[in-house]
Amino acid sequence: LRQHYSRILNHASRTKEAQIEQLTANAEQEQIYKNAHDRYVNGAVSDAVRNLNSSDRIVEYDGQLVQKVFPIYMDEHRPSHIFDFSANLYQPTKHFLGAHIDTLYFNLAVIWSMTIVLFITLYFDLLKKLVTLLEGNRKYRRKDRH
Repeated sequence: LRQHYSRILNHASRTKEAQIEQLTANAEQEQIYKNAHDRYVNGAVSDAVRNLNSSDRIVEYDGQLVQKVFPIYMDEHRPSHIFDFSANLYQPTKHFLGAHIDTLYFNLAVIWSMTIVLFITLYFDLLKKLVTLLEGNRKYRRKDRH
């Protein structure tokens, strides 16, 4: 198993290095690459996303081995029911209604659906109606209301 993953790592490293060599073929391209790297790579965020500061790389939880490092590369959510869309913080996909949805599109759909629901709530004055309904059930109401 160790040899298998070692081969995968070596292949990925060679592919990455070949792409970097292609992007830095001459001095001008190398300077562009370095500027882009400095601009877009944040070491602290990168370490946090990959959880490299964790002392335990693998822990046992609930009778299973759980990987603690490189959580951004894990995509193994096991939903408990069809509407279970909870996932690890950096997981690339969400499981919802039996389908795997890219996290970006899932989050956009949630934001837009909440916006539409709140718009309808404000348009039809549903919050005021809810407060009035709840106020009518109070034990001590104001006497001047009918």
